[in-house]
Amino acid sequence: MNIGGCFWGHPAHGYFSPYQMETLTDGPEGEYLTQRLGSEAVRLIRERDKTKPFFLNFWHYAVHAPMQAPADLVAYFEEKSRKMGLDKLDPFEVGEHFPIEAKKDQRVVRRTIQSDPVYAAMIYSMDQTVGQLVETLRSGRWKYIEFYEDNSRHLFDLETDIAEKHDVASIHPELVERFHQLLSEWLSDCKAYFPTVNADYGAD
Repeated sequence: MNIGGCFWGHPAHGYFSPYQMETLTDGPEGEYLTQRLGSEAVRLIRERDKTKPFFLNFWHYAVHAPMQAPADLVAYFEEKSRKMGLDKLDPFEVGEHFPIEAKKDQRVVRRTIQSDPVYAAMIYSMDQTVGQLVETLRSGRWKYIEFYEDNSRHLFDLETDIAEKHDVASIHPELVERFHQLLSEWLSDCKAYFPTVNADYGAD
């Protein structure tokens, strides 16, 4: 059974009903797709044949950036962000910091903070940092960021600017070019896949 699944990378007609989607009937005017898919998943779980095995593969069209969302949800999370003080922060570094579990002699190392990158000096972002498909590279004190969307290149000195407020790419063009070449060569060596233009997009 396929509910809401198709070849679209994102809802071609928006995140609100009418969806004009072959695999999902339109809901009431203005119904939010994310909430609708959640409701459909709950319905399938509740109405399933309990005498047979059950598997649900649930993929949202929801994204990491607030492209389209109900105004009340946007207001709720903006207020939550304000209370947590997150509205005053804008660091890209958040994409490369996460908790891990490490073992030494079969014992878990607890309460340890590792300041250096754990998985290689060069980091090809495994997630969409700040909502963009992006490449990042760490080399000592330097953090280099390259955005696919506008091909912009950014450089930050994490020793003096941990919040990444001051882009110093224009001050160190030689480092920008060096890191660009290093990252390009590494991506080529590991045969990384890149987004390409779909010539058939929008064609009848």
